[in-house]
Amino acid sequence: MNWFGAGLTEEYSFLWIGCSLALLLVATKRDVLDVTAHWLGVYYPPIVLLLILIVMVFAASLWFSVIVSGQRRQIERLIEETAILTAEMRELRQMQRDKPTSGTTGKQTPEV
Repeated sequence: MNWFGAGLTEEYSFLWIGCSLALLLVATKRDVLDVTAHWLGVYYPPIVLLLILIVMVFAASLWFSVIVSGQRRQIERLIEETAILTAEMRELRQMQRDKPTSGTTGKQTPEV
């Protein structure tokens, strides 16, 4: 399942759906919300929902930053490997061009 073309992959959509369901669950349990608000010292309990939302967005941003950092390292490694392989291919092609051809019959004479 891939939503909106290549913009959102399954693992990220599950993250957002899970966060939304958790927030909805807390919103429907008024007693949990009241106890949490009292424990945090918040006068108006619905503000706890906003606080939970902010924490979820912060955690998701942190998680995405870790993923992007890993992908950046992987891309840099792949660029380096590609450059090495390109240089090796260039050397092999140059060696093939510089290789002397012997005779017109295509037979190689043994080197002494």
